[in-house]
Amino acid sequence: MTKNGCPMSAQKNTKSSIQSFHVDSIGTVVFVKNPKARRISISVRPFEDVRITVPRACSVEKAKIFLEGSIGWIREQQRTAGEMEVRSRTAVDSLGGLGKKEAENILAARFDELASHFGFLYRRIVFRHQKTRWGSCSSKNVINLNRSLIILPDELKDYVFLHELTHTIHKHHGPAFWQALESCVGDSRRLRKELRRYAIPPDNFLRP
Repeated sequence: MTKNGCPMSAQKNTKSSIQSFHVDSIGTVVFVKNPKARRISISVRPFEDVRITVPRACSVEKAKIFLEGSIGWIREQQRTAGEMEVRSRTAVDSLGGLGKKEAENILAARFDELASHFGFLYRRIVFRHQKTRWGSCSSKNVINLNRSLIILPDELKDYVFLHELTHTIHKHHGPAFWQALESCVGDSRRLRKELRRYAIPPDNFLRP
């Protein structure tokens, strides 16, 4: 959930500077001055503070003016992010203190089951924690899975698994990909929409 301002000229310096300040109506705001940024942007994500990124030449005062004009939008996004956090925290609580290795074993077993059932071949599974992605498939068919998948209902886990397995054949999101995925999951649009209701929790939600 990101809101962008007007483009500005790019800078050559690649060092970013970060500071934070408090805004009564929205809480902590992380201010990032990034020379690679071409415009002011605000992002609101579950489990994170509001973040405003600005080009190097942009003053703090100008950024705050843009921020103040975006308060309504930010609060709306915070409500959505808050709902996602609650849903994910509830799912985490239901795991009963599951460990990372246990979670990975459960996920890998179901992944293999689906791959075998639908005749997909892949190289290997790699588990990692990513803040914004549930999974990915490399050009060499190495499947990266977020161990946070363990919090999802079974049909959404299966959707992500089959999405990545379909990428072992179709390395794109064109019509052929969606047609192939649809033949496996049945209602990909509904499942994709449902998946967006969940936020990926911080990596420490599982026991080591």
